[in-house]
Amino acid sequence: MKKIWLSKDYLYENVEWNNSGSSIESSIYKERAYEIWNRANILVENNESLFDLTDGITNLKRSINHRLKSIEKIYNFKKIVFLEKPKGYLELLENFNIIKPYLIKIIMEIRNLIEHEDSPPPSQQRCKELVDMVWYFLKSTDSLVSNLITDFEFVINDCNGEETPYGGTIELDYKHHKSVKIFGWFPLEVMDIKQKKDGFICIYSEDINTKDKWKNIEYHRDKLDTDLWINGVIYTKDFEYHNFISQLLASLR
Repeated sequence: MKKIWLSKDYLYENVEWNNSGSSIESSIYKERAYEIWNRANILVENNESLFDLTDGITNLKRSINHRLKSIEKIYNFKKIVFLEKPKGYLELLENFNIIKPYLIKIIMEIRNLIEHEDSPPPSQQRCKELVDMVWYFLKSTDSLVSNLITDFEFVINDCNGEETPYGGTIELDYKHHKSVKIFGWFPLEVMDIKQKKDGFICIYSEDINTKDKWKNIEYHRDKLDTDLWINGVIYTKDFEYHNFISQLLASLR
C-alpha cells in the first residue's frame, strides 16, 4: 500500500455528515429492555406493598443493564483505546456523547441501598419519577440498538457553507476498532503524497487516481486535474479516533 497524508482538520472542519445503515435483525436488543421496564412500571403503579416498589426499582436497574449490555455487544466501545479513558462504562458512554450518567447512577445507588443495606424503597411518587427517567434513557438509546450505522458519507463545505466537489465515505469497524476505511475525492492542497507532516494523518492507500480514469462519468467531471481519488485505510492508533467516533455518532442525532 502507498502512504499518503491527509490534513486532520479536513475531516473536522466544514464537514457535513450523512449516514446510511441497516436495521439490526434481532429485536431483543431493543424490546427486551422495554419488557423489563414495563414490569417495573406495573409494580410501581400497583404499589400493593413496599415489596412492589422494591421489585420495581430492581427491574428498573435490570432494564438499564440490559440496554447497556446490548450497546456494548453491538459496538464494543470498551475496545477503543485512548489516553485518560474512563474506567466506568457510564462515563465511557458519556465520553462518546451517548448518555449523561447522573440520573442512571441515582437509580443504581437506590437499588444498591435496597439490596445491600436493606433500605426501604423511595415513595411511590419518587419511584414513578424513576420509572420515567428510565423510559427516557431507553428512548434516547433506541436508535443505537435498532440501526447499525457503519457508513458515514461526508461532503466538504467552503467557508461560506457552500458545498464543494469534495467528499467521500468513512466505513467503521465496530467489531475491532482497529481501522477505518476511507474513500473519496480530495484537493491536492490538503494532501501530501511524499512525507509526513504535523497535523496530517496517514492513509494507507490501495488506490489513488485522478479524474482521467473516469473521463466520461458525470460525477467526476467537475474535479480538477490535480484532485485525487483516494481509497484506503486509516489505523485508529494513528489519530484521535475516540474524538472522531464521537463526532460521527453525534451526527446520528
